[in-house]
Amino acid sequence: MKKLLLPVVVMSISVSFGQEVIGSAGTVGTNGTETIQWTIGETVTSTITNGTNTATQGFHQTQLEVTSIEDVAVEYDINVYPNPTNGLLQVDISDLNEDLNLQLYDAAGKLVSQKAFLKGQNSQIIDFTAVERGSYYLRVVGKESNQTISIIKQ
Repeated sequence: MKKLLLPVVVMSISVSFGQEVIGSAGTVGTNGTETIQWTIGETVTSTITNGTNTATQGFHQTQLEVTSIEDVAVEYDINVYPNPTNGLLQVDISDLNEDLNLQLYDAAGKLVSQKAFLKGQNSQIIDFTAVERGSYYLRVVGKESNQTISIIKQ
């Protein structure tokens, strides 16, 4: 009697609590005796029915919480020269309306140096004489925008 009671309880819980799936794509396929349903973003589930009761097992994404990210397209008119460089690199930014941070990274992603670029300034000099030859990335970081410029040291 206990072995029969467990499947009945499981099936009644599955029937009484409906499942909700939010998927961006999917389909249903059948061959006359078997049916398969799938959606993108859902792991494998199995549904068993006896004609009147249905039991679904597996994982459904019952709640979807979407967080929007506003893309603020603030791009500065940045002029970096000479590139490739073997000494001093000049960074000019026109119409600057906020303080920025200039961060120089090597090809491995290690921070080599950083320098403030303040609102009232039009140009900055970055000294490349102490760094080795290779590829570097200059990140111009602001409150609303980040831009990355590839720099070559000869």
